[in-house]
Amino acid sequence: LYVTDGKGGFCRYNANGGGSGAWSNALTNTTGIAVDSLGDIYVANFDDATVHEFDSSGQPLRSWSVGGGTDGPSALAIDAQGNLYVAMRRFHGYYLEKYSADGKLIKRWASGGNGDGEVGAGFRTGPESIAVDPAGDLYVADTVNNRLIKFDPNGTFLFNITGNSDRALSEPTTVA
Repeated sequence: LYVTDGKGGFCRYNANGGGSGAWSNALTNTTGIAVDSLGDIYVANFDDATVHEFDSSGQPLRSWSVGGGTDGPSALAIDAQGNLYVAMRRFHGYYLEKYSADGKLIKRWASGGNGDGEVGAGFRTGPESIAVDPAGDLYVADTVNNRLIKFDPNGTFLFNITGNSDRALSEPTTVA
């Protein structure tokens, strides 16, 4: 289990909750984390709009700019093929990016807004969390618009999940 500290580091815990690794000052503002099938760790650093890859022992492997180097990454998810999805939010930049396993930008989509296939853009928030299911479909927590948005692996909008009359979604922040 890996978690960011919201400052500049990340930690690893074992299945019983005991700490088994900590990288306190690896970066400056860690906001998202994901682990691929090989055990490599990907950490989003909001301040400088980068993603950093570490091996399973926490040794740095590489890093690259996301969001054109200006929009900060808020969440990460990895699909079965090793593609990395990045939720972006800063100032007026709210959207999603998909990178290949070797860190090349494949696609950018879902600009800020409240329409179908757009992620909410608010004063201090945008897409908060993303998750990928076994089929490769992507789910995005759209806090501003009180919904989850489902996209296919190519970024095509599929539908919004808003809850129902018994339990409407209200500012969802995390999806898994």
